[in-house]
Amino acid sequence: MPKTCTVDQAQFRTGAVTVAATVTLNLETVSATDGFPTETLIAANTTADQASPAANTTYALALTGTWAATKGDLFALTLKGAATVNLEIQATDFGANALPVFPYGANLTIATYGMSENILAASVRC
Repeated sequence: MPKTCTVDQAQFRTGAVTVAATVTLNLETVSATDGFPTETLIAANTTADQASPAANTTYALALTGTWAATKGDLFALTLKGAATVNLEIQATDFGANALPVFPYGANLTIATYGMSENILAASVRC
């Protein structure tokens, strides 16, 4: 990433899709206490929706708003599905010995984050 840039797009890749429903992609702030997403957008409208994603497909989504990022900024790219969605987001498994490093994955299970050995196949564009 250059020293500063404007983030206007993010992408992710699906794996298997059993039930397609809207997936919301957010860029969120990260807690200084535990390193997990805070569920607060990093800048106004840094979000995008993908309706009915297909299996094994990469989606590049234009964010509703932009974010002026600076080298060294920490952020979380989160993906949240509608209540009915049932799909896989492709990831790379680095194994338990790779944690905690950046970037790292986290899973949200009933309002509690936990570390994951997987790194999402996701990115942002400056």
